[in-house]
Amino acid sequence: MAVSFVLSTGDLGAIALVGSQDFQTLPLYLFHLMGSYQMDAAAAAALLLFVLSLGSYALIETLIAGKTHAERA
Repeated sequence: MAVSFVLSTGDLGAIALVGSQDFQTLPLYLFHLMGSYQMDAAAAAALLLFVLSLGSYALIETLIAGKTHAERA
């Protein structure tokens, strides 16, 4: 579940459908930064996306592991 969540947050195909001029997701913003050769800003956005992905993965895994431990007790 956690892996599919992290992969779905970075899917540009789905993001391009829901994105607009007023609303941009972080992966789409990263794509635009890289396209305009703003590599320093793109690196910062990529680091933020990585930290958010890693944090959400760890949170989901912790929640699922907590449920399995509670069911065993």
